[in-house]
Amino acid sequence: MNNDELLQNVVQTRNILIKLDGMQNKRNRARIAGQNSENLKISKWWLVLAIIASYALSGIHYLVGWIAFFVLICAFIYLRKMNKRLLKKPELNIENIDQEYNQNFEELNTSIIPQDYRNLYSLNKIEGYLRNNRADTLRDCINLLEEDKKHEEQIENLKRIQDQNDELYQLALQNNIDQEQEQNMQG
Repeated sequence: MNNDELLQNVVQTRNILIKLDGMQNKRNRARIAGQNSENLKISKWWLVLAIIASYALSGIHYLVGWIAFFVLICAFIYLRKMNKRLLKKPELNIENIDQEYNQNFEELNTSIIPQDYRNLYSLNKIEGYLRNNRADTLRDCINLLEEDKKHEEQIENLKRIQDQNDELYQLALQNNIDQEQEQNMQG
């Protein structure tokens, strides 16, 4: 596989990953819409109870009962309208989303990129190696990627050690200041 074909496969794989991520978000929204539908069914029972309660309260506190009844009717109407809007959206049809998700997932499995490197970070790095002529083959790209990862880990470890050294230096400096103040007070 030549450099251009490899680059095209990397870009295609990245685009599929981005689509799959967006579809996962759509799936979540569709599930929430389904949950809202269930909540609407439950709220119908609350509405019935509210009507009964408002009649019961109307004998005791006429105004309180009717205010409660009005508030619950408004909430019910609002939930119903929201639910209808969500369920009418074709992009929130869970079956369509699942079908499209599965198609894209199958397409992703045709990629020559190994499973461990099918993430945006790795694909962006591999694309950079190919575009900058740092590598010509997938193997070269993966080797460079692993070297870069090790290098980044070493830099993070060095930063962590530097931070620890700075803390120790500050403690030692404070300890010296404390000892000098003690000696000045004694002497």
